[in-house]
Amino acid sequence: NTGSIKGLCVRGGAEIDLSWQDGVLTSCIIRATSDLSTYVVYKDKKIHISMKSGEVKEISELFV
Repeated sequence: NTGSIKGLCVRGGAEIDLSWQDGVLTSCIIRATSDLSTYVVYKDKKIHISMKSGEVKEISELFV
């Protein structure tokens, strides 16, 4: 129920780090490996992100 994964490659040109506690997402960090425009979905929330290659974002609005 508690854990993390780092460096997960995702389609579109990014790597993602995720952490969760008691089955609930607590951290989501995205590193763009190329220019990227995509949606991130978690439970009933969906946000659009645009990133330049090399940019890093923490997506906290997914679990607020």
